[in-house]
Amino acid sequence: TYSPSFFPSLFRLHILIGNYFLWTSTSVRAFQFPSTLHSAPKTAHLLAFSGAAINDKDLPKLWLSSNENTESNAITSSKLANTPNRKRSTDRATVNFNMKLSSVAKKESAKQAQDMLEQMEELSQSKTTDLKDISIVKPDCASYNIVMDAWIKESPSSSSTHNVAQKVQDLFHEMETIHEREGANRNIKPDDVTYGILIDAWAKSAANSQHDKHGGGHAPPTRAEEVLKSMYEIYHANPYNSTKPNVRHFNAVLNSWANISHRKRGASTRAERLLKRMEQMAQEENDADVGPDSRSYNIVIHSWANSGEKRSAEKAEKLLYRMERAYISGNQRVKPN
Repeated sequence: TYSPSFFPSLFRLHILIGNYFLWTSTSVRAFQFPSTLHSAPKTAHLLAFSGAAINDKDLPKLWLSSNENTESNAITSSKLANTPNRKRSTDRATVNFNMKLSSVAKKESAKQAQDMLEQMEELSQSKTTDLKDISIVKPDCASYNIVMDAWIKESPSSSSTHNVAQKVQDLFHEMETIHEREGANRNIKPDDVTYGILIDAWAKSAANSQHDKHGGGHAPPTRAEEVLKSMYEIYHANPYNSTKPNVRHFNAVLNSWANISHRKRGASTRAERLLKRMEQMAQEENDADVGPDSRSYNIVIHSWANSGEKRSAEKAEKLLYRMERAYISGNQRVKPN
C-alpha cells in the first residue's frame, strides 16, 4: 500500500521532469570551449552558451547588466580557474555577454561577433546612459579572444587569409590601446591565448599564400616571429604577467616558416635558427616550457625535406641525429617517432 502523500509527490516529480526537458530543449544549445592554436591546450576563458531565441539586434540592450542574480549562468572553465597568472572576469554580466558572443561567433559569423563586440565597446565608452541603476558590460580580454579566434577559423580561401590576419592584428592593437588608457580598471590586457591566436593568424596567412606578394620584412612568418619576440620581451620585463610563451607558440612560428619553405629560399634556415634558439633558452633559463619537443624537430625536418635546397637532406638528417642524442640524454619530450 502507498501513503496518502505518495501520489501528490509523484505528480510533483512528473512536473519537475517535464520542466527539465522543456528547459534543456529550448534554452541550452551548446557547450564548447573556443579553441586557439590547433595544438594548444584548451585554455579558453568561457564555455559557449546559447539561450532561448533572441533577436541579435537587441543584444547590446540585453547585455546591459542589472543587479539581478545571474550566477547560475556564469559558467566558467575549471581548467582556467587552475591556471596561474591569469586574471578572470568576475563580473557576471561580462561572463554572460561572452557566452552569447561565443555562441554568435560559432553559429553565425565572425563579422556578426565583431559587430556585437564593437557595439558593446561603444556603449562602455559612452559618458551617459538613459538607463538608471544599470552598469554597461565592458568587454574583456576573453571577449576579444573569442572574436579573434572566430576570424582565423572562418577564413576559407587563400586570398582572404592575409586580410584576416590583419583584422586579428587590428583587434590586438585595439586591446593594447584600451589597456594603456584604462590600465588595471579593465581586464583587457592581451594574455598568452591572445598572442597564440595572433601568431596562428599570421602562420595560416603564410600557409595559404600562393605567392610571396607579402615578402620582405612584412612576410607573414616574419610578422609571426615578431609577435613571439614581443611576447617574450614583455614576459621577461614582468615574469608575473600572463604572457609567458611556451613551445606551442614557438611551434606555430616554426610552422609558418616551414609552410613556405618550398617556394621561399632561406625559410628552412630561419626555422632551424629559431629551433636552436629554443634549445639555448631551455638550457640557459632552465625552462622546459620553451624547449623544443618532437613536433618542433619534425616541423624543421619536413621544412628541409620540402625546400629543395642544396644539402637539404643532409641538414634534415643532422637534425634527426640531434633529436636522437637529446632523447638518449634523457629528454623525453623529443623522442623520435
